[in-house]
Amino acid sequence: MLMSMGFPASQASEALRATDGDMDRAVNYILTGSVSSSASPPSNGSSRSSPNRNTTNSISPSRNNKDSSMVLGTLEPIMINCDASQYTIQNGRSACTCIALAGANAFLSEMSKPDPDPFEIITPAFLQRVLARGVWVYHQLMQKEASTGNSEKSNVEHKSAEEVLLAVPDTTFGSMTAQGRTVVQGIIDDDMFHPMGFRRKLASLRDDMAKTVRSSWMAVVITKTPETVVVCLSDNDECLLLDSHPRPELQATGSYAMMHADLDSLCLTLFKLFPPVHMTSDISETMAMMYNSFDLYPFQQRT
Repeated sequence: MLMSMGFPASQASEALRATDGDMDRAVNYILTGSVSSSASPPSNGSSRSSPNRNTTNSISPSRNNKDSSMVLGTLEPIMINCDASQYTIQNGRSACTCIALAGANAFLSEMSKPDPDPFEIITPAFLQRVLARGVWVYHQLMQKEASTGNSEKSNVEHKSAEEVLLAVPDTTFGSMTAQGRTVVQGIIDDDMFHPMGFRRKLASLRDDMAKTVRSSWMAVVITKTPETVVVCLSDNDECLLLDSHPRPELQATGSYAMMHADLDSLCLTLFKLFPPVHMTSDISETMAMMYNSFDLYPFQQRT
C-alpha cells in the first residue's frame, strides 16, 4: 500500500516497523517523522469528537439518520484538521492540483461503497493519505517532464487539472470520470449570487448531476491561480471542502476538511479563501476579470 503511494520500500518498511504495522500511523510517520496515535480514528466510531475536529456543537450527525440534513443544518461547518500540509512534505510545495485530484478520487471511491458515511470517511489519516498520493503523482509528473527534455513544461511548477489529467495514465484517478465539459469558468465577485460566481456555477453543476442520476455525490476541483482545492457536493445539500493549504484565517495550521450544511455555507468559506481582488481604475475590465477568474473541473464516480 505504501509503495503504491510512491514511497521507497526501505522507507515503507521502516515506517511499518515503527508503527507496528498500522497503515494510517505509518503514513503519518513518513509525512511527519514521528509516531502519532492520533492518525487513526477510534474503532468505536468516536472519531467525530476527536481533538482534530473543530465544531461548535456536540451533536454528531449521520448520513444514515433520515433527519441528518436537518441536524447538520443547525451546525457551524465542521472542520477536520491534519498536522501535515503540502508545505511539510518534500516536493509538495506546488502539488495542490494533484492533491485536489487525489482527494476527489479518494472521496468518490469511498462514497461508492455500501452505506457510506462522510463523517466516518474524512479523518486526519484520510487527509494524510490524500497528501501522500497527490505529492507522489506530482513528483512523478515533474520527473517525467524533466526526463523528456520538456524544459518549458518542467519549469512550470503549478499545474492545471487539465494538464495533470492529460499527462497521467487514466488509472491514476480511476475512481472518477469527468462530468460533461472539462472546464467551467467563473468570476469572483462581491455579490455571492453573481451569475458567474461560485454559488451559481456550483449549483448548476449539482443540478446537472441530479439529471444524470449516477451517484449521490460529485467532486469539483477549483483552481484560483495559483491555488487549487476540491469541493464535494451531495444531492441532499451537504458540501465538503478539502484543502491542502494551511489557512490561518480559518485557524487551520495544516491541511483540513470542512463539512458544510449547504451550498451557501460552503460559498461563504470559499469567499474567505478567495476574496475578490479590487483593481484600481487604471486597470482594464478585462484584466480585472482575469485576476478574479476561476476554473471548475467537475467529476462523478466512475461507473
